[in-house]
Amino acid sequence: MLTINAFLPLIRKGTEKKLIYITSGAADVDMTRISRLTGQIGYSASKAAGNMVMAKYAGDLATESIKTLSIAPGWVETPATEGLTQNPAVFDYLLNAFKRIDPNVKGMIPAGQSIKAMLDVIARLDAESSGAFVSHHGDKTWVD
Repeated sequence: MLTINAFLPLIRKGTEKKLIYITSGAADVDMTRISRLTGQIGYSASKAAGNMVMAKYAGDLATESIKTLSIAPGWVETPATEGLTQNPAVFDYLLNAFKRIDPNVKGMIPAGQSIKAMLDVIARLDAESSGAFVSHHGDKTWVD
């Protein structure tokens, strides 16, 4: 919240007037319930709290035409996830968990694919969808 408040004067002067929070599908109750990925409680809870903060700001800033969005990038190939591909047991565990959500999941997506998808969703952000918590697809499709 301190970071948001620090940047609000600049956002108010800007043309886009959008606050974007990078979150995680791990903050979604149904995703957790269906996938049974019950680890990382602190991470999931903090992301869920961030989503709520963005929803609250959406209501608070609506009269100023400032829109907010919590967006999850999906299961993305990054240096932070590199270890998953090097440990087949961990990768298979996660893949099988994600297949409970979508049986067609193949694995992680390239960062560029996620970024393009998120930018498309952000470009479509309007007052009606302000405060939403969505995936890089603009819905609740957390993995590809």
